[in-house]
Amino acid sequence: MLAQEGARVVIGDLLEEEGKRTELRPTSWAGSLLSSIAGFTGGRTSSYAACKRAVRLLTKSTATRYEADGIRCNSVHPEHIACCALFLASVEASFMTERGGHRGRPHREIKALTPDSNAIIQRRTMAEIFVLGGGTPTPTAERFGSSHVLKIGDELLMFDCGPAATHKLVKAGLFPTQVDNLFFTHHHFDHNIDYPCFLLCRWDQAAGKGPELNVYGPALTEEITRGLIGENGVFSPDWRARVGHPLSQQVYVNRGGTLPRVPPNPRAKNIGAGEVASGKDWQVSAAPAEHVQPWLDSLAYRVDTPDGSVVFTGDTQPCQSVIDLARDADMMLCMCWDDQEVMNETGEATGQCGTTGAAEMAQEAGVKKLVLVHMGPGLSAQAPFHDAKSAMQRIYQGQIIFSEELLTIDL
Repeated sequence: MLAQEGARVVIGDLLEEEGKRTELRPTSWAGSLLSSIAGFTGGRTSSYAACKRAVRLLTKSTATRYEADGIRCNSVHPEHIACCALFLASVEASFMTERGGHRGRPHREIKALTPDSNAIIQRRTMAEIFVLGGGTPTPTAERFGSSHVLKIGDELLMFDCGPAATHKLVKAGLFPTQVDNLFFTHHHFDHNIDYPCFLLCRWDQAAGKGPELNVYGPALTEEITRGLIGENGVFSPDWRARVGHPLSQQVYVNRGGTLPRVPPNPRAKNIGAGEVASGKDWQVSAAPAEHVQPWLDSLAYRVDTPDGSVVFTGDTQPCQSVIDLARDADMMLCMCWDDQEVMNETGEATGQCGTTGAAEMAQEAGVKKLVLVHMGPGLSAQAPFHDAKSAMQRIYQGQIIFSEELLTIDL
């Protein structure tokens, strides 16, 4: 079996090597970890096999932490990798995963019993923000549309449901049936086009278990929901077939459902400014955002949790109502269409934020971290962003994070 000190050397070298990488991009540590361990133990040893199982488990449910920025991408957490290395040298170790039907939840703690210590190492799950969609109405290979998820304990709050949001949610290691509350900032297609897919997928996969989905948003939220899956909605033929056809009924029963099957019935509600909703460890409030009124109403949201507060601006130009909502928040996810000079030259500065507007709002509100989302192709490349970042830092004194789709950030 690999000696404990040898394991520490292996993992130390890996962490040092990966620590030199400064780009905020997804990276996988599992393969290099297993290759290094195989070099010591050989692929046939039981210790290697055990570590491989542990790494695979952790790859599904955790992510790499960039400690300087508190940013995590979809790969393996270095602290968990360290536990895996110690696992090889340990007398006993267990990696526990909590699951329940289709509502799978990541493990809540890792217990590692090592030869030199009987201490239990516990990893508390902090509130996390998942950037599912970080783009605009213009699709690119890297990003398209808007959607974000805030994970607080076992609860997921979803904000907007843009292109392929359901698929991106699953790619992030989450699942539609885990989401019980969905909030829309406004009803442009890049923020809501995947809504019917999400509604039907969540209803279908839940197999009659769990609460109905709560949906909040500005004017038209109720009307759009009825128009999609109401009695005469455009997708009503889909759910009618799934309710009535014998094959669909059998699939439903096989998933744990009990006949007769009930049609989807999300609780959609048109809302305005003020307190919106609350749960065990969270409270959501909203404020008007200035975008394309009077054609569409827009809202920004603030979520207060025991781990901190986060604001989702949605699409907005710099405005006092959003600044007041974001006052002293720990994090603000703000749209940033393009470099401000470019927007001024092209006449696209009205109704949305650019680099200067996002920085000014964050500075005036006193938020600790500014996460740039809803970025157009002009800012999507690293070089243009870094050119603009120095100018933003002359305005905003906090931390600026350039988001990527499937990026996970600790609150």
